[in-house]
Formats: sequence, C-alpha cells, structure tokens
Amino acid sequence: MPIVDADGRVRTAVWGLELPNGRQAINARAETLADRGTFRRLLARGRCLVPASGFFEWARDPRGAVPHHFRLRDRSLFAFAGLREQDRFLLLTTAANAVVAPVHGRMPVVLEPEA
Repeated sequence: MPIVDADGRVRTAVWGLELPNGRQAINARAETLADRGTFRRLLARGRCLVPASGFFEWARDPRGAVPHHFRLRDRSLFAFAGLREQDRFLLLTTAANAVVAPVHGRMPVVLEPEA
C-alpha cells in the first residue's frame, strides 16, 4: 500500500509490523503508544500517513460479521495516522466517533488536512 513517510516521500509498504515478541500488529491504540517501548520508539522516528478513500468496520449480529463502509461525505481522499518501520506499517486507532460508534467501538485515527 502507499504511505507517506516523515520526509514526505511516497513509498510502498506492507500493512502489519513484526513485534519483538514475534507477533504481528496491524493496529495500535493511539492512547497507549507512549506506554509501550516498541511503539514509543516508532512514535519518535517512524510516523507516516496512510492515504485512504474510506475504511470498513464490522458489526456483529446473528448472521456473523457485517461490513460497514465509511468515507467522507464529499468522497475526497484523507489520511490515517500510522507508524512505520522499514517497509512495514500499522494504523493508529482511537475511540470511535458518533458516526462509527453504533457499528464498532474503535476506528482508525483520521487526520484533519492541516495535521
């Protein structure tokens, strides 16, 4: 996927970071980044933007997981906050806003254009 690194360069990267414990993470809670050594290090030097036109969250119901697609009203592009290391990245998540909350309790951090 395309990402924009801290130097403003567009590069391709794979979604998912290998953690020191051998596990893989695709998301990290923005609220606790500073409390976790691996993410704290990346927060200082591995920030990135992840361009997007929308995202999916899944609601659970008796039929299973039901996808819901979210995008801006004007359908313009925006960016998620992410962290990268070499050619891999993850998305930062936060508590869901009023639009997403009925479907899921968390959502990606969507950055305002000025950010």
